[in-house]
Amino acid sequence: MNDGFVKRPDAALRFTLRRCSVRNSTPHSSGFARLACGLFTKPSCFRDFYDFFMISESRKATFLNKITFLLIFIFILAGCASRPAPVWIASGHQQLENFKTDFLIGRAPHVTELHFKRAVEELKKGGDPDLLGKAWLTRMALQTAVLSGSEEGDYPLIEAARSVPANRNFYLFLKGDPVADASLLPERYRPFLKEFNAGNAAGVEKAIAAIEDPLSRLIAAGLAERRRLVSEAMLESAVETAAREGWKRALIAWLERLRAFHEAAGETAKAAAVSRRLEIIQ
Repeated sequence: MNDGFVKRPDAALRFTLRRCSVRNSTPHSSGFARLACGLFTKPSCFRDFYDFFMISESRKATFLNKITFLLIFIFILAGCASRPAPVWIASGHQQLENFKTDFLIGRAPHVTELHFKRAVEELKKGGDPDLLGKAWLTRMALQTAVLSGSEEGDYPLIEAARSVPANRNFYLFLKGDPVADASLLPERYRPFLKEFNAGNAAGVEKAIAAIEDPLSRLIAAGLAERRRLVSEAMLESAVETAAREGWKRALIAWLERLRAFHEAAGETAKAAAVSRRLEIIQ
């Protein structure tokens, strides 16, 4: 899908590289949750970092493998400037990509967190609050996608150091704050935000179904679940999205939520069927 921005954070934030003489982030970019996350800059001479980050594994496999993408990424960046791309940029990208994959499939926490820690350490070398903020927003977006809450981490400290409007707005979006400005979000989220703020469960279900990017869809579904704007169809869609992408951690989380939905409705047979599915994958 190409909506003009991160094609993103889920998939979600745009990775603006000033050393490449790339334009600063703009409010109308749409790629964060492509985290969620490259949400916030106009298209440049290279594919946005967060744009790539939020693309599902299956879609990535159709046009580039990870190694090829990284090489092309570095090559294009080198063509945007008179000197090669900084090593910390390539390293930070790779570590965040590893973090995203391991987080969604459910690898051991100590392995997953090590990738995130290394990504943050690489980005700290550049000292840019914008990029560091995007890294933490990426983490928050992924947590939302797997129904595990939304830990802010160091984001408030980074925000206090320098506020980036697009980052701040995506933060408000992830927190479910009605103050979030739809015009600063990737286009894919705008219909969802309208229905979400109105508390329209049927509208939310339809808007989520219309989001093509899998991770962005799960991020929106996670926000809807937090607000209790859920339906059987929406939960089943989230389950199948996670299953199709091979995101085991997300799959288990959404199956458990679907089972709870059926139990609350007194639908014991449906709840039992979900339990049997959980048994074979846990």
